[in-house]
Amino acid sequence: MSDSPAAVLVDPTTGDTLAVVADGLVKKLDITTKVRDSGGDVVNPATEDGNLATLAEVDFATQTTLAAIKDTDGIKKITDPLPAGENTIGSIDVQGAAQSGSYPNPRSIDLGETAPFNIDGYGNLQGRSTVLTDEESFRDDFSGDSLLTNLTGTVSFTVNSTEVTGVGTAFTTELMANSYIRLGSHTDDKLAQVDWVEDDTILHLIDPYTGASGSGAAVSSNWKVTNSSSSSVAVSSSVLTLTNATGNNEHAEIQRAADYLPFVMTATLSLSQRIANQETFLGFRDDFTAPEKEAAILFTGTDSSVVTCRSSFASDSIQTSTVRLPGTAVTTYSLVYQIELTPNAVSFLVDGVTVAKHMTHMPGPYDTLSLGARITNTSAVGSQTVLSIDSLFFQNNDQVQSGNAYHGEPQSIQGVANGVPVTVQFGNPGGLTAVPYMLNMSYNKNDGGIISAVFKRVVTYLSPLGYNGYLIKFTSFQGEAAASRFVAEKQLATFNDSTQVFVSTGFYTAPQWVSITQAEVTTQFASGSGNVVLTVTYTNESGVGSRTGTITIPKGSVVGARFDLVLQTGDLGLRSIQNVTGTPTQVGVAKILGLLQLSVHQDQSTSSQTETLFAPGAITFPPGTILGIEYAGGTVSKQRTFDALIQLIPA
Repeated sequence: MSDSPAAVLVDPTTGDTLAVVADGLVKKLDITTKVRDSGGDVVNPATEDGNLATLAEVDFATQTTLAAIKDTDGIKKITDPLPAGENTIGSIDVQGAAQSGSYPNPRSIDLGETAPFNIDGYGNLQGRSTVLTDEESFRDDFSGDSLLTNLTGTVSFTVNSTEVTGVGTAFTTELMANSYIRLGSHTDDKLAQVDWVEDDTILHLIDPYTGASGSGAAVSSNWKVTNSSSSSVAVSSSVLTLTNATGNNEHAEIQRAADYLPFVMTATLSLSQRIANQETFLGFRDDFTAPEKEAAILFTGTDSSVVTCRSSFASDSIQTSTVRLPGTAVTTYSLVYQIELTPNAVSFLVDGVTVAKHMTHMPGPYDTLSLGARITNTSAVGSQTVLSIDSLFFQNNDQVQSGNAYHGEPQSIQGVANGVPVTVQFGNPGGLTAVPYMLNMSYNKNDGGIISAVFKRVVTYLSPLGYNGYLIKFTSFQGEAAASRFVAEKQLATFNDSTQVFVSTGFYTAPQWVSITQAEVTTQFASGSGNVVLTVTYTNESGVGSRTGTITIPKGSVVGARFDLVLQTGDLGLRSIQNVTGTPTQVGVAKILGLLQLSVHQDQSTSSQTETLFAPGAITFPPGTILGIEYAGGTVSKQRTFDALIQLIPA
């Protein structure tokens, strides 16, 4: 029948159906039957307004073409073909998932081909779209005392099979896609990744189970754990620790599937030591033992103030940046490391400061990656190293995500308003144009220099994390002819002349270098042993190392006094300092500073001020920059008035 019949002819006494009137024709039924409802009672269609519209719950078990529409267990199922023409079905219970996984890769759909709708492992309808939403984001604060969670019921595993069954289990509430599971009596190397959960008693793995067949208590984990026999992975006091033993090739590792970018990972962690012949890894890889595609922060070598940012598309397409940690931070501190991976860039952040950004070599848009952490010895070492992870957050953007954790490259969505394209950036507070914050660095006192005509710092300000800074205006007035300047400072080293101890604390990354380097006294130098000459070994502006310069610090120099580095002939500046020695040896400590002059004034008038205005964006500085106002006047107290107008915009 093409539509509901206009009328049904029945025996008024017995209720037997005799014929159906449709399309103006009387169609007799071959078999006289009774139409019954789901309770078994006979239904007379003649009393139902002459149509079948109210018979949605009628038991049609006697109709052969729809014999399987209702099974004996009361669940509606369709296993036989429906009659030709249009068929209306109220609801169907779909058992399982049509497709498990994440947002479909558009490369699998040919140009001009219609992409089919799918139902993913979470019950969501999937379709190709031009906008993205969050899915499979993940956070672990490592609560409790183990990475493993005991599962309810008895679980059965079969070697080389992807199906896992249970009795009295609760798979749908205790597990999800990308969880890991193993038999409780097996070791962690048998943890297998869940593909999709069919119901409370059946789930499917991505790869066949590698452990022996068996049944019993089972455990699950958010992580796949791998470690050598003498190394360990443990949780205590809400901190995950990877403890690496001393032998060659010892390793400890956690990893978790991440699918493909864009995504971001943030981890709060500390490393107990930095030693030779050992690499600690945090980030994304396609393979944790032999990676081709990678976006990671690496802790190698003995210098705890630097890390290496590395990204790659293949083994011969690698980009690396060795960067200094912000301020005076070292890797033994608990720091927040963040890696943002978008189709166009990899951004690396430490405590909210962007330390590197790669756009040359990086994983492709649909390369499948995993995230995690690993410690590996390349040869035997002297003592154990402990990586302590307090928390780890992973955000995966696979469909529209109006709020996200990206800093390096905010996500853009374009719309149309009154026929004009409008772009909004999500991840940049305020949208495409964020609302700025304004502040003044000011100084207004009668003051004199420590040493005549040598710059003295009068105001110091650390620009806040999470904000890019812009110099808008610098104003100065001095009651004498004298110089003033606004600078960005970076501490390059410290030196204790008494103990001859040199510590490198910072450097400039090529192509940047600095032409002004000074020693600032932090502990007064002794007054009876003569002037101290510091010999500084450095790398110059062109990257040539083993260059030497000198700084002369007069005896008795007080705290705050500054003295210039005299560079080797022909050099314009330096990138980094490798060593400092002092002669003679005596009491006194100094820090070595690189100073980038953002604005310089020669204040000549004693009656009017000097003012410089800067075009928007002309003078910029990143989050965490140390800024200073300095003057080089006489030692006699004079009026000194300085003001720097700063604009801050969320990074």
